[in-house]
Amino acid sequence: MTQAAVAARRVARGGPGDTVSRSSTQTDYEGLLRSHDSPDTWAANTATIAELEASARSLVRGLSNESQRIPGLRRILNHLDEQPGDTWQERWVAAGHEDDHKRWTAIAGAKQVTTHGLHMLLVLGVVRPSYAWLKANQFKTWFHILSLRDNTGYQQLEAAFEHFGKSLYDNRAAVVVMAHIACRTGKGPADITGNDLLAYQRAMRGLREQGIKVKVNGVHHAWDCLREMGTLDHPAETLRLAQLRGQLTVTELVDRHEVASKRVRECLIRYLRAREGRLDYSSLQSLVAALCGLFWRDIEIHHPGADSLAIDDETAEAWKRRLAVKRDGSERRGRFNVMMQVRAMYLDIATWALTDSYWVQWVAPSPINEADVAANGKQQRESKARSHQRTRERAPEVDRLLRATEDRLRLASGWLADMEPLPLGTVVEFDGVKCQRIGTSSVILRPLDSLSQKDYINLTAREEEAFWAWATVHLLHQTGLRIEELLELDQFSIQRFKHPKTGEVIPLLHVYPSKGGSERLLAASPELVHVLARIVHRLRRPDGTLPLTVRYDTHEKKPLPPAPLLFQRRRARWNAISYQYIYGVMDKAGEWAGLVTAGGEPLRFRPHDLRRIFATDAQSSGVPIHVIAALLGHESIETTAVYAAVYSEDVIRAHNNFIARRRAVTPQPDQRDITDEEWDAFQQHFVERKLSLGSCGRAWGSPCAHEHACIRCSLLRPDPEALDRFIDIRDNLGARIQEAKDNGWLGEVEGLEVSLLATQDKIQRMTPLADRPEEPTYLGLPPIGSATSIGANYKGL
Repeated sequence: MTQAAVAARRVARGGPGDTVSRSSTQTDYEGLLRSHDSPDTWAANTATIAELEASARSLVRGLSNESQRIPGLRRILNHLDEQPGDTWQERWVAAGHEDDHKRWTAIAGAKQVTTHGLHMLLVLGVVRPSYAWLKANQFKTWFHILSLRDNTGYQQLEAAFEHFGKSLYDNRAAVVVMAHIACRTGKGPADITGNDLLAYQRAMRGLREQGIKVKVNGVHHAWDCLREMGTLDHPAETLRLAQLRGQLTVTELVDRHEVASKRVRECLIRYLRAREGRLDYSSLQSLVAALCGLFWRDIEIHHPGADSLAIDDETAEAWKRRLAVKRDGSERRGRFNVMMQVRAMYLDIATWALTDSYWVQWVAPSPINEADVAANGKQQRESKARSHQRTRERAPEVDRLLRATEDRLRLASGWLADMEPLPLGTVVEFDGVKCQRIGTSSVILRPLDSLSQKDYINLTAREEEAFWAWATVHLLHQTGLRIEELLELDQFSIQRFKHPKTGEVIPLLHVYPSKGGSERLLAASPELVHVLARIVHRLRRPDGTLPLTVRYDTHEKKPLPPAPLLFQRRRARWNAISYQYIYGVMDKAGEWAGLVTAGGEPLRFRPHDLRRIFATDAQSSGVPIHVIAALLGHESIETTAVYAAVYSEDVIRAHNNFIARRRAVTPQPDQRDITDEEWDAFQQHFVERKLSLGSCGRAWGSPCAHEHACIRCSLLRPDPEALDRFIDIRDNLGARIQEAKDNGWLGEVEGLEVSLLATQDKIQRMTPLADRPEEPTYLGLPPIGSATSIGANYKGL
């Protein structure tokens, strides 16, 4: 393709006039933390000692140690009054309390009185200590600060505690967090905002960065309580969602790569703004990383002072050599994509310069020519071959994976059902270990001979892990969904279609737009309907609805609207299942199935592996490739062809033609083409060989000599798995023989005894086979090493 043709394609996708700028959703944590800095003055900060004592008297009535609180407050105020400063906050700092967090303990007098006085100082809001001071001085009565400042707000907080029903420890942790914020900002419990909690989290992270060990609990619970109180002004449903990084603007993305040249930085920003209107956020991030990081920033590092896109050949060749290798010395397989993005930028700028004079100064020869990206096709073929090899390696193990998840779920459900009804404290034996039944919200077994919580057996967690592993593997195997499509399924994805003529109701699975941006409907098989029904039954609340949960889109860096998701689980609250959890349960499923590679490493399945296997099985079954593309949501059948790891029909057809030509050259009487009737009869013979007790070993074309009395026939090849059926037949024959003897049916006794002898003979031959463990057979091939080590090497097989 010529450069002019390529440029024409670039113009078609958009230009400078299509600029659509994103607004930044990144939280300014430093700005929030600065908002907690104390102002110059506030009412209590400039009040007299007499005024503060009068305010304290109305608050201490009914409190414990009431007689010590006012004297203690007077002692603290007299101590601060000796320090320089116009306000109590200035005197507090001048006294060195912010430098030495325990300095107040050295104030003359009884420590208990001083402690009560300091506590009243915080209740009145006379000073506003730093978060470092507040974390260093943990009092037992933090709740007084909230209740005495705003009793109505504190009652609302207690109502929220009762609503969530969490432990006393969790509630106290939330109170400590809110009391710290109240002391630092002067607010009451009903005035604390979501931004205040985010600033508190940033302050704690700052303390850890300074090497100060701080333990932060209760922040998430405090967020939920404020949401329940109706005073939280933040749009995020949970604190976790509020802390996740949002979308950055193009300028912020570019500045992350620290481009030194201001001219080139401006050029890159304007170019990327022109492109972002046609890109999703994930693609925009990749483009910025390629152009600003891998390309231009690398040029600046090795050629300081570079200030123009016009790059000489020597510089360009050196950059391409560096691009081909990662920092760890491995090959960078995505280098051709980077080079094509750089080449596209140069061609775009050259085209835009025809209509926009700004770009004229940046027109320069592209450092990437067609020869540089000529090997891209070879790399794509190698990538396709690796993908197909991965699929062929895993496809035979899918059945084992499915059975392993079914067995594990059945086992884990049985454990939970057996242990859940037991009273707390019951001692039971589990897997050969004596354990005590503990846990209220979860069924946990604590080994009696171990005090470490790492040894605790959480049966509820095991059952949950087994269920989601089963649901994930079976649903992906039945549908071939992408992982993001799987996690976006909700209650409304399950739909029904009623055939207008037959009236048959067909269940459908509605898949929302994902990577390709096109939605689709999949006919749900009975197996898929069973999986979906069990998921809905597990999540359904008493009113018949599913919990509404917010899912964070990790690609677009934004939370999605609340929805009744199918893949969600409850911890402290209902949370959408993450990518990492899906990968984890699939790894567990592989462990349960005992899947390993030829080298002995764990054979790991990923959602896309099951997607490729789905495409491969469908194409091998004769489904047209354009139908498979529609099922997978591909816009092009070329993409589907990459997924399906099947042999090319052209290769198979050419091989058959070759065989036909060879046979035509050397014709033989027995090489004539078989007729359709002969082929059907041949296939039907092997179809009819399968029996309930095993398989028939008679030759093709020979009749059944025993008139289908298979139990007596010597050609019956009994199946070891049918041993129990043979035992039932033996017992039944014994009973029938006794019945015939009792009734005088001596003519039947002889025939039944022949059958009984044949059955006993087959049982005797099958018993050793059924009892033999399934182990690999040692073929006598010597391993690498000395001959004396052969036995040792194969001892563990």
